[in-house]
Amino acid sequence: MGINEQTLKSPKIQQDPDLYQQIDITQKTSEKLLNLVNDLLDINKLENAKLEINLQKFKLIELISNLPTMMQALLKGKKINFNIKLLNINGQQLIISDQDKINRILINLLMNAAKFTQKGKIELHIYTPKKYPQRIYFKILDTGQGVLEKDIPYLFKPFFTTDNNLKQADFKLSSRLNKGAGLGLLICKTFTKLLKGEITVSSIYQQGTEFTFWIENQIQKNITYESVVEIKQNNITQKIRHKKILICDDDEFNRRLIEMILKDKIRYKTVKDGQSALTQAAKEKYDLILLDIKMPSMNGFEVIKKIKEINLHQNTPIVALTAYSMPEEITEILKAGFNQCLNKPFKEEDILNLINEILT
Repeated sequence: MGINEQTLKSPKIQQDPDLYQQIDITQKTSEKLLNLVNDLLDINKLENAKLEINLQKFKLIELISNLPTMMQALLKGKKINFNIKLLNINGQQLIISDQDKINRILINLLMNAAKFTQKGKIELHIYTPKKYPQRIYFKILDTGQGVLEKDIPYLFKPFFTTDNNLKQADFKLSSRLNKGAGLGLLICKTFTKLLKGEITVSSIYQQGTEFTFWIENQIQKNITYESVVEIKQNNITQKIRHKKILICDDDEFNRRLIEMILKDKIRYKTVKDGQSALTQAAKEKYDLILLDIKMPSMNGFEVIKKIKEINLHQNTPIVALTAYSMPEEITEILKAGFNQCLNKPFKEEDILNLINEILT
């Protein structure tokens, strides 16, 4: 995914429409597969009572700022207007909740709206009723095909889809790429419930659909929360460009991807095994180390233990590069001394945001 993302930015690729479309299709299908895997992992966590809430402090504008760009890509080629309307609420409104889960709900609902709407409009309304000042409501409206009344009770059931209602003419390549596995709305309902809210739907077939969900803003409660660092998106901030990063990963494609992302942005050194990482760490001081967990000969757990014994790097932040994502696995990684985890597969914004967060 990361390689595809970088390739699509190449001027040569952008000048070849057919090749660009082929790579773009590969990227979209990869993202769809990753979303499905994430949904399945969340369902598994739910069934095992391991799905957790990560309370953060953030501004409303930070939550919705990337949605127009996402919708522009989803609605490409369609005559649809997308608007976000803030009703009796300010974009600088401070929220304490789980930003990632709210974002996942919004993305799932907006992707559904884009999938089933061919013309007209899609709108996101955000507001706080006077009657419930602690609640923030999100309403997604579309002028799409709507849902049959008989199907509405099943929308939040696992693996239920309404693709059978699509007209045959709608089954072109772009539509097939957007077909879901029937888990998105279940995830929305699950997350909303975890955030002490509710989600509802109303629809008129062939006219449109409205999904409304609300979450409880815990801003006035006596709780402990994690502050979110404001991060410059998709680039390295100027004040940390002089710093240096050591990257250790035995996978050549991962190393090449990271090099493509970091080229001309920050100083870095890549190595392919644990012993090489130890050699470099002993020779030179690095400001951040990205360390793969699963490697032959010497895994990440063994390497970090030895790096911490080097005087130069006793306090150096070390981030685990890993595909492990279950709570117990993350706990084991953090207990071993890693400061954070960067989960594979990752995109450009993931690694740049992480570097900014740690080094700024």
